[in-house]
Amino acid sequence: MKTDQVKVENEVHEYRKYLVLKNFQPSTVNMYCRTLRSFFGFCKKNFPKEEVSQKLAQEYLLHRV
Repeated sequence: MKTDQVKVENEVHEYRKYLVLKNFQPSTVNMYCRTLRSFFGFCKKNFPKEEVSQKLAQEYLLHRV
């Protein structure tokens, strides 16, 4: 597994734990984690040199619309 992929999986895993502790439904947890992976993939593909930021989150949402 590439280092970037390991970092993404670590972030998603931590986010999953947070959502479970907040008592989100399993289907919601899965959807949010899929969306987070999709966002990281979008950032890597379209903005490989930039750090993840609010600006990139807005770009991702505009891309999805």
